[in-house]
Amino acid sequence: MNTHSSFGQNTEINAELQAELQAPVVEAFGPEQLDARERAQSDRIAREAAALCLKALLHRVDPQRHPVSADPTSLEARAAACAATLPALAVARLAPGLKALSRRPTQLRRLLGEQGPSLADLRPAGLDARLDLRPSLPALRTLPAPSRLARATPRSATQFTRCHLLLRAIHCVRETQPAGWDEIIFGGLRIGASGNVAVMRGFDAGDFRTGHYASYGELFLGQYSLRTTPGYPKSLYAIFQLVESDSNDAAVARALTDALSSLVGLVVSFFATAAAGAAAAAAVTLIGNLIGALIDEDALRPYGIRLTLNSQNQFGGAVGPKQHTGNITGHGGIYRIGYRWVLGA
Repeated sequence: MNTHSSFGQNTEINAELQAELQAPVVEAFGPEQLDARERAQSDRIAREAAALCLKALLHRVDPQRHPVSADPTSLEARAAACAATLPALAVARLAPGLKALSRRPTQLRRLLGEQGPSLADLRPAGLDARLDLRPSLPALRTLPAPSRLARATPRSATQFTRCHLLLRAIHCVRETQPAGWDEIIFGGLRIGASGNVAVMRGFDAGDFRTGHYASYGELFLGQYSLRTTPGYPKSLYAIFQLVESDSNDAAVARALTDALSSLVGLVVSFFATAAAGAAAAAAVTLIGNLIGALIDEDALRPYGIRLTLNSQNQFGGAVGPKQHTGNITGHGGIYRIGYRWVLGA
């Protein structure tokens, strides 16, 4: 049996994980969880962030045809600078989709909106002047590769100053089509209460077939500061991205996962401090739309989660309950992710 994995071990049946990942409590966050005003704001952020992402990628592929502003502080130039650092493997994989996008008006409208710019409008420099939203500019951090969390329980709830996100398990409810082993790359984004954005670097989560579980113990995915905004309540967000890979293109899949997370994370961070929830929902939309338009319309969709803390003693201690996502679908496959939140001093 193929059980190759850097962090988890696949098992045919694991009663504890099976019960946990089939429990009725399911977390989900996206535009549907916002009120009408926030949903409209999220839609605007997603469309304008998409224009910036496309312009940055087009500039990377063909800088003469798609120049950017000479002002290094412009959003256009900052996005292009991020795109310039993306792995060549990822850019080579995205280039055909970028060139084909002009022949896919449906995907373009999904990305940029009915009244959004055309690809021709993205050619000249100065995209900032055509943006409706006024941005804010927090810093984007890239997290180190995942590592085990050495958990220490604080002496009292009043000392909790951060929150950890831990990966516990992945369940392949049904493998993707055509049938066979799914090699899964795991990555994503974190957005804190103040709108600060961080990238979760992609890693090989293992190989899966229908009914398989991978247990990761409590794998550290990232840390959120609880001091970036005053008082309570406050909300923390994460976006999980599963990318199916063939064994001969795992490096490309990891590069793509990191590239999209990095670029989307940077561009969404331009708007996030003023509206963290709307920006997080926009990132869920944007990652899914970019993957669909540039790579594969039927790929596994990104999945957003949100934790709202009403006080430092939300859990009655340091450790939050075991939670899991709903169904993450694509290519006929279904996956679920088990995770938990843990408070730290």
